Amino acid sequence: MSGKKLEILNGFLCLVDVILLIHVYGHLNSVSTFEIIAILVFDAFVVALIIFDFYGRLKKSQQGWRYILDNWFIVPISIPIFIFILPETLFTGALTLGIMFRGLGILYILRIVVKDELNVLGTSKTLHIVMTFYIMLGVIALLFYDAERWSTNSSVKSIGESFWYIIQMSSGATFGPSPVTFEGRIVGAVAMIVGTLLTGIYVSIITVWYMTRKKKGNQNDLAYEIKQNIIDKINNLEELNNKDLELLLKLIENLHGNLQKPREG
Repeated sequence: MSGKKLEILNGFLCLVDVILLIHVYGHLNSVSTFEIIAILVFDAFVVALIIFDFYGRLKKSQQGWRYILDNWFIVPISIPIFIFILPETLFTGALTLGIMFRGLGILYILRIVVKDELNVLGTSKTLHIVMTFYIMLGVIALLFYDAERWSTNSSVKSIGESFWYIIQMSSGATFGPSPVTFEGRIVGAVAMIVGTLLTGIYVSIITVWYMTRKKKGNQNDLAYEIKQNIIDKINNLEELNNKDLELLLKLIENLHGNLQKPREG
């Protein structure tokens, strides 16, 4: 199985895994021990496939720690859910965070499926912004829940209500539960700042994307399309085989020759 197909498979397995984990987590009192063990085994299988795929791409890239740092989001995705069982007994919401980490595998599909001139949601930088915000959202929600749940005056009584509040704060909405503790207000303020920063980043990305689209409208020549094809292949250089490399070199050689002809004339 090719690298991209395996990545897509892993993404869909993560989706199934998340659905099963949410179902079990929401019905702990009614599911059997066998069902819980079966879900944990399936989760471990999904993690093993993710690690296997990542190790293959790491070995092919020959970049070592640099490749790991560029693909850091694989680390939280690869944490088995059973690791969060013990922390859940000490800190309510740890399993929720583990499920969110597994959900990152679903977002990882976007790096392959979504393609455009800027590879919005396709370049590692943009994808990292999304995943960083996603992880921060989960951590902030857990901190907010831990700060508010001990107060009898707080309307936040569950981890779900905490996530709902943090989503409102990060999106700039003004309705919903208000924090009553000092710690809760600090966490809420952080959520608002993070949400504002993310909104600004994506407004900039969309603006640059629009300008690039407009520029492309004035460059309808074949050379521009070939350049974009070459750039896409270079961005995925570690996944190219020898035949793909030969084709890439041929494209560059032909493009260079075609661009030189007008100058010689």
